[in-house]
Amino acid sequence: MSAGRKRAFDKELALKTAMYVFWNRGYGGTSVAQLSTALNINTSSLYAAFGSKDKLYKSCLEYYLEHYISPVYAEIQLPNDATGMKGLKRYFESLIDLFVSLETPKGCLLIKSAGETENPLFPSDVKEFLIKQGERIYQIMLSFVQASFTGRDSEYQASLANLITMVSNGIAVQAAAGQSKETLNKCADQFTCILQ
Repeated sequence: MSAGRKRAFDKELALKTAMYVFWNRGYGGTSVAQLSTALNINTSSLYAAFGSKDKLYKSCLEYYLEHYISPVYAEIQLPNDATGMKGLKRYFESLIDLFVSLETPKGCLLIKSAGETENPLFPSDVKEFLIKQGERIYQIMLSFVQASFTGRDSEYQASLANLITMVSNGIAVQAAAGQSKETLNKCADQFTCILQ
């Protein structure tokens, strides 16, 4: 009787699993041993598959951006009908749904990661990556604001794009702290009403 075939290593599933570990515990609170246990592989296999803890962490952030954050920001990227208050409300609804989802840890992995960047052991290339992603997200928001508030000057548009980004970050922090979806939606609605 022949031995059973060994199950193939699912790298994407491993990446998603590692992302959840980092999301829950943070970069500094996650050890290679904990990652190996979560992925059900030994340390040498982990290094063979991902190179290092730092590289795995960056890959997890890239995965998070592609599969979780990008779909939210697609709501306000042109060309679509999501300009003005309609677009902003839809954006906040999608963002809050992500941050309080029962299928993932609460809050935002990017915001949680940004809070660790002052740690001297935090990888410098990941810090640079987070800065660049923050700039990219701001540019998406700025383009949305420019298309939605055409009667305003460029200084107002830039400030509003920054304000919406800051409110979004605050929602992520509050979601991670346990605020309810209802409360977060009410706050977002109040913010959009102020802009009208």
